[in-house]
Amino acid sequence: MTNDLSNTIDVNFSYTHLYDKPQREFSLLALYSINNRNNDFENRTLEENGGALFSGYKNLNDSYNQEITIQADYQTPIGTNQMIEFGGKDIMRKALSDYSYFVDETGDGQYVPSDNSQLTNNLNYDQNIIAGYLSYTLSMPKGYSLKAGTRYEYTTIEAYTQTEDNIDIPSYGVM
Repeated sequence: MTNDLSNTIDVNFSYTHLYDKPQREFSLLALYSINNRNNDFENRTLEENGGALFSGYKNLNDSYNQEITIQADYQTPIGTNQMIEFGGKDIMRKALSDYSYFVDETGDGQYVPSDNSQLTNNLNYDQNIIAGYLSYTLSMPKGYSLKAGTRYEYTTIEAYTQTEDNIDIPSYGVM
């Protein structure tokens, strides 16, 4: 028997401001998503003839995921044939998984926590990504254009479990 119950909420917000000057604009985007999930299973073993219960085990897993994203972008023309764009983004993620394993070795339907501590634990995981970009576009004759830009992202991660206080995941940046 398996139960997989999930509740999800997603909320989006977007705003764009257009200026009097053509091609000049500012936009803002915000996203929020949360998911609560319960994923449990139970496995019962019957005797060969389908008679009395022989044994069973079950796993209970509650999880939670959340993501918040905020992004801002701005573009403006420079003169008649050039454009500059820049913006930033922050993505904040949080995840939790709490799982427990139980056994019924006698077949009486009474589950007790498993002696195997590796089968019961939790994971708490937080990730944050901050990014910024800048680009320059030069429009040339005959419909050609040249665009150059750069983007930098910096990621931090914190994670721990019941059995490990701090899982060492180094922060990193990417250009």
